[in-house]
Amino acid sequence: MFIKNKIKKIAFRNYFKNPDIVFLFLFLCISLMILCFFRDFNKSSDKGKHYFDNSHNAPSDYPHFVKGGILDYNISGYFPGHNTFIKMYFYFTYQSNLFVLIIYALFFTKVRQKKWYQYLIFMCLISILMTGFIYHIIIDKFKHFTKFDWELKYIISHLQHTIIPLTYLYFYFFVNAFAIPYKKIWVGYLHALFYMVILSSIAYLKMIPYYSEFKLDQPIITNKDDVKRDPFRLFPYVFFSPFRDDPTKELPKKSHRFVFKGYAPVFKLFFILFCFISLMMYFLLWSKKKMVFRKKKKL
Repeated sequence: MFIKNKIKKIAFRNYFKNPDIVFLFLFLCISLMILCFFRDFNKSSDKGKHYFDNSHNAPSDYPHFVKGGILDYNISGYFPGHNTFIKMYFYFTYQSNLFVLIIYALFFTKVRQKKWYQYLIFMCLISILMTGFIYHIIIDKFKHFTKFDWELKYIISHLQHTIIPLTYLYFYFFVNAFAIPYKKIWVGYLHALFYMVILSSIAYLKMIPYYSEFKLDQPIITNKDDVKRDPFRLFPYVFFSPFRDDPTKELPKKSHRFVFKGYAPVFKLFFILFCFISLMMYFLLWSKKKMVFRKKKKL
């Protein structure tokens, strides 16, 4: 009974002082980054690559071409430099988790008294929640919640996409004491918008030499020389790209046949995400303002 009451105090009554809670969350973020580093460093070493080597133009870096425009990723892996430093800036998941770590670290400095720090807190909230929602709903399709594995990659994935977003949500509502004005709510879009525009623009510029060769609903890779068009090398996430898996083909695991669908599905997805993020931002800010108002009323 005593232990049960203690847990209730910790979970529901903010029993720890705010700095203690934030330090615990900061330690969790640092531990996650250390785990990611050692896992990626070991894997890149096993592949004969240096962790800080971001060049990926060797033949072994490309997927295996199979007749019929199929790419086999079983040997090369899905992403260019998936186990090198490129992950820290190529993937939104890593950017968002690093963003959270920075917010927690700044909490222990005089910066926490600055007004712009509160805007960063809100911007980071939207980014890390997007990381969780997009991964679990669009990419993973809730598989992490139906099947759990004790392998390190699953533990890291749950930390990045589930635990860190939830702990940051707690930080925003129960540690952070400030709610930004409604007229400044647009700051919540900045990180995600900057990321999508920059990465999508770079990928499009890389496609310019052969973009005119693509035909709607036709495979984008027809011979071995076309493997350089591998969507995973151009886009951090394939749903950002004008390419989709061929729905008419049933292929083995980690094998894909990409067809050109144009940018209409991409803009449609971006519009849906924009609407969802907008509703989420207003709900979160409304909830926070309500909490702040109640606290002021009690004083």
